[in-house]
Amino acid sequence: MNKTVRRLLPLVAAAVLILAGCGSPPAETGPDSETGDVPSQGFTIAYGSLIDANPIFRAIGTNLGNRADAVGAKVLMFDNDFDPAKALANTRLMIQQQPDVIIQWSPEAANEAVGKLIADAGIPCIALNIAIPGCPLFNLSNALTGDEAGAVAAAEALNRGWTADDTTVALISVSAGGEEGHQGITHFYSSFADNFPGMTPAAPEEITFSTTNIGGVHGVQVDSDGSLDGAYAAMQRILQIVPGERNLVIQTNNNDIARGALRAVEQEGRLDKTLVASSGADEGAIEALRTDPAWIAEGDLSTGQWADYLFAMSRAILDGVELPDLTPTPQILLTKENIDKFYDGTTSRNNAPMPVGAEYLIEFMPEPTS
Repeated sequence: MNKTVRRLLPLVAAAVLILAGCGSPPAETGPDSETGDVPSQGFTIAYGSLIDANPIFRAIGTNLGNRADAVGAKVLMFDNDFDPAKALANTRLMIQQQPDVIIQWSPEAANEAVGKLIADAGIPCIALNIAIPGCPLFNLSNALTGDEAGAVAAAEALNRGWTADDTTVALISVSAGGEEGHQGITHFYSSFADNFPGMTPAAPEEITFSTTNIGGVHGVQVDSDGSLDGAYAAMQRILQIVPGERNLVIQTNNNDIARGALRAVEQEGRLDKTLVASSGADEGAIEALRTDPAWIAEGDLSTGQWADYLFAMSRAILDGVELPDLTPTPQILLTKENIDKFYDGTTSRNNAPMPVGAEYLIEFMPEPTS
């Protein structure tokens, strides 16, 4: 999503405008948070959210807080507001609190300095979604989501009788989100082309932020700021480039981008010739996946399960385990065929399987909620 997103997820992930700001005192949750005392068997985590204005990201911190009592932890909450300066200020505030573990989700531009501050303080750390030097990373794979979604989209396009002569893949990127989030976009096109006869092939690494088209109108890429309005404007530019008789396969890194793009498509009367794959798995997207013929795939970051993984990683660190450089997040690609397996209506069953590479956490995972 944004810089999330290895999307997010994207997601991977939504990108937002950087806002100026300064650090703020932490919100506390967990045992004895009013007195500041920590149970002898407990531990304290300082957690920095990428941006709480995004409801998906905010929910991760909420889940940490909700699970803190059951885990025997205290969680100090900070909002980095997608602002490098604020992330640095918050990191300094975290260090002053002397937590047992710092979990920091901060913008890429801040992270070299963030990593140095944490290393100098000698506090164990976990980087969430965006790499920080010296901190083991907990991250999803945007590349995997793109690979899977591209294959699903190609199969659906072929099923509808579309061909390379009448189909364009519309890629709405978010350069502010960095290279990691862009992998969802690049792998989507590459996978789609591999599974769609006649489409101009392109390896993911050949598609950069400066790429505007692939094979003429086989692929068109326009940058956006990650917002709904920004995506609407980006899609309008694409619609000016792609002839009206061509079918459209839209790939986005978050659902605001998808909705903005579809609004532009609908206004041009081209919705019946459009497919969209997105990420984020918010309530509106789950409903759209069930009911909207155009919405064919949704990357689910399984963020409802991230809190337990982060607690388990913290427990492992405090137990003396040397964490791997990367611990993968649970994630799934939702389709119209498998949605009921993972969702009851629009409510996640939180049953994404533990990914390969995270099995070392089994003994440290909190007891599941009843």
